Amino acid sequence: MTERRSFKGRLIAAGPTRTMLGEAGRYTVTAAAIREAVVAGLFRGLACFADHAPGTPSVRRLVGVWTDVVWDDGQQAAVGTLRAYETATTRPVLDLLGQWLEDGAPATAAGPDLGVSLVFYPRLGGDGRTVTGLAMVESADLVMFPACERARILAGGSGAGGDRGRREPACGLAGGGEPVVAFASWQAEDEIPFYSHSELKQQEMKNMTKEIEATERVTMQEALAVETTAPLPEKESRPANGAGEFTPWGGADNGVARWVEALQSAATTAIIASSGLPVTVQQRLREGVYPSAEAVYDAVERARGELAALHEGGVVQLGGRSRVRPGHGHAGSIRLGDPLDEARELVAFFFGADGAAPPPPNLRHFADLYVALTGDIHFRGVFDGTRLQFSGATTTTLANLAVDAMNKVIVQQFQALDHYRWYERIASVEPNDGRLHAMKWITLGGIGNLPTVSEGGAYTELSVADVTETASFVKRGGYVGITREMIKNSDIMQLQAIPRALAVAALRTRSAAVAALFTASSGIGPTLSQDSKALFHADHSNLATTALGTDATAWRAARKECFKHAEVNSGKVLGIFPRFLLVPAELYDTALSILGYGEGMPTTYTPEAQDRGFADPRPIPLVVPDWTDATDWAYIVDPAVYPVIQMSYSQAPGGRRHPIPELFAVVSETSGLMFTNDTLPIKVRDEFALGVNGHRGIGKRNVA
Repeated sequence: MTERRSFKGRLIAAGPTRTMLGEAGRYTVTAAAIREAVVAGLFRGLACFADHAPGTPSVRRLVGVWTDVVWDDGQQAAVGTLRAYETATTRPVLDLLGQWLEDGAPATAAGPDLGVSLVFYPRLGGDGRTVTGLAMVESADLVMFPACERARILAGGSGAGGDRGRREPACGLAGGGEPVVAFASWQAEDEIPFYSHSELKQQEMKNMTKEIEATERVTMQEALAVETTAPLPEKESRPANGAGEFTPWGGADNGVARWVEALQSAATTAIIASSGLPVTVQQRLREGVYPSAEAVYDAVERARGELAALHEGGVVQLGGRSRVRPGHGHAGSIRLGDPLDEARELVAFFFGADGAAPPPPNLRHFADLYVALTGDIHFRGVFDGTRLQFSGATTTTLANLAVDAMNKVIVQQFQALDHYRWYERIASVEPNDGRLHAMKWITLGGIGNLPTVSEGGAYTELSVADVTETASFVKRGGYVGITREMIKNSDIMQLQAIPRALAVAALRTRSAAVAALFTASSGIGPTLSQDSKALFHADHSNLATTALGTDATAWRAARKECFKHAEVNSGKVLGIFPRFLLVPAELYDTALSILGYGEGMPTTYTPEAQDRGFADPRPIPLVVPDWTDATDWAYIVDPAVYPVIQMSYSQAPGGRRHPIPELFAVVSETSGLMFTNDTLPIKVRDEFALGVNGHRGIGKRNVA
């Protein structure tokens, strides 16, 4: 018989996940979780497929089986041997894998990112991020771009394809680098539907375990059907409670008897390990004595019944819908559902999130949902885990779900309040390094025209001038209290008003801060550090007292003024027309008329009514809701062409977008205001730096 090919591999290593960009991911698997799974036999006889299956794994893609999987303390990983199956389908994969090893991969970074990715059912810790246990391991597959950076095929053995390089690569394998978990579905991290709870749906796990047991039962029956040359004595009976001493096959002291006894022990261990029961329950079952394989299956079923009885009083099916989603949708190779999914939907409904389904009749009162999530039937502000109706709820569940729901509502409200987002059109959002040092707004210039270089002549060094303004981060925020009375009375309208009010407050605060740049110091703006003069100053050629009027005369003068602003230290014309006309609400209709907005085409040619391109764009009127003077107006250029007003948010260090404010839940429902004031506080924080980089490209008209 032709020798089968085999490969050494690392199946999963302890540590955080990584994203497609190679950055640290959001989830972390513990070494204890992997070690415990190895000891429990969850890696025994593990299948290996070519790529993850979109649904049920197919035999046609079965590459081989992992054997001799052990925990390696030095590598902090589960390592084993892949014994390959030679078929017409798998042979190209095995040949490719052998050539990949011959090329030196993964010892070098030149080859493709090929590795091993584990598909398993996890138990997550209270933080929703740490994998503290593996309830079941389904397969360890060959994939591209594995989420576990160190999950690799390490070396090849011999077989039908010849020697594929029996060697251990030199780097990136036995240690070094940041280990990661073997999640393999690659999406943006924010889009991955990960869930926060560790329990699997009871019936689904039972069905999957039955399928596994059925397979193993056939295997063990075949294994026990061992033909011997000598007749075996009658099998002695064994006490049902495991008491007394038992010798297989009537105590026959021969090799066959010892071999069958070993097979019985291995079968018992395999059946218990594949049951999906908690590790402590499996340990108890292994200590039992079983006269037959059926006795082992009966013991496993009894243990499942005990667990179901323990959970029966604390796990509910609400509204006829399962709280656990089907487990065969890939969520980063972790197939799991969240028992709190329905609670999340219910809380979203009470806070007014779009698309949230109405609750079932028995949970249409917010007080009932509060009790179901906290067990606090007396409304004392104290968490009672013995009275929960949602499996997996903790002291922080209600607060965290409230934050999630309010975030959704705030996003919706931000989109609706377009009139308060005028500042987003004129402000450039800059990145920061994550710290809260004062931001520097820099304007470059000073070169003017490039000097002529004669043939063979030397180039002249050019001096670049710059001016700098600074702005400090300012933290704004507060907390909103969800009171005991609101909860007991189920004041849905008041609950839904909270996130909307937070959104309006955040937008108004930002709007007022940007508007104040134009109205500070009686309308001349802040003082610039570059020349110790006000932002709007006659020396800056951006201040006048001309009224907007009823035609385009005043606008055209401002347009010309902006175009002729001088570049930093060079005297060259800036050469940028203003894009936005900023007015109070009283001048909005006038601005529309002057700029040619309205029904129909103008009867005569009007430059302001024509869109001529980026160099001379059609101006856009913006109403500044915070301006109280009915006659003042201003102009500013497009920030994409020449940024003048600049902002930076601590919650969005990458810049380029205006984020929603941050929401935070109380740390514990048994401490703080929930206990002392009967209030569940939700804290809101918005922290940003704001300023201008100079007087060029901006102007003001303070009309007397």
